[in-house]
Amino acid sequence: MKSGNRTNRPGVTKTISKRNSAFQRLEALKLSRAKRAKAGEVFIEGVIPITLCHSSGLEATQIFFRDSTKLSPWAQQILEYYPRAERFVLSTDLMAEVSDRENASELIVVARMPVIDVDQSLLDRVLVLDRPSSPGNFGSIVRSCDAFGIQAVFTFGRSVDPFDPRSIAASRGTVFGVPIIKLGSRSAFSSLLTECRSRPGLQVLGSSATRGHSMKSLVTPQRFALIIGNEATGMSSFLESMVDDVVTIPMAGEATSLNISSAASILLYELT
Repeated sequence: MKSGNRTNRPGVTKTISKRNSAFQRLEALKLSRAKRAKAGEVFIEGVIPITLCHSSGLEATQIFFRDSTKLSPWAQQILEYYPRAERFVLSTDLMAEVSDRENASELIVVARMPVIDVDQSLLDRVLVLDRPSSPGNFGSIVRSCDAFGIQAVFTFGRSVDPFDPRSIAASRGTVFGVPIIKLGSRSAFSSLLTECRSRPGLQVLGSSATRGHSMKSLVTPQRFALIIGNEATGMSSFLESMVDDVVTIPMAGEATSLNISSAASILLYELT
């Protein structure tokens, strides 16, 4: 590390030039859902996701940055935000190896996973994702939820990790601002509906690419729970048995369906 750059990196504690244990742990947090769950930490890169991580009040435990680059004012500010985080200088090769970006990230942050505490009885606008399997689609849907004021996203059944780095990137960091709650069983889903229906007026809507009432004809409910089915198989029969109505997006062209994140965005826009 050049001495002329040290003033840009207050509190540097370690320099990593080989695949040591600290680098291997960082790589494991990036690649392994089990490692993230066990550590209770997430791997974050990119200016907007890292900025939203900070604005959401999450604690950063480690910050990694390159050894050959003068840090930008933004990066220096992030270091100031987290004075107690461990700091590591990575060699250019190691940063390029662990980064998913064409041009390696300036910073990589390891932060605590969000702790979700939501009063479900007060929810007016929620989305339920049935067994979502694509990190990119999941993140894009959460980004739309953030844009349209959805108060919580629930996942049902076996689903993608909301804090997979690919989910975080596709959401542009909004996974740190929109509460995401896993429903582990049918009874958990039933309890959710009971809580939400403790106040009147909730309409539970399912979505389908092939049938249901057109969104054009729907009287928009003041309170709703929208269920989006799995990318390949649609809604499970159990979830479909719980809905008040099924809605679909009219299609004028030859395509029989939309990408699930596009369909979710259209449905949420119409509902809100």
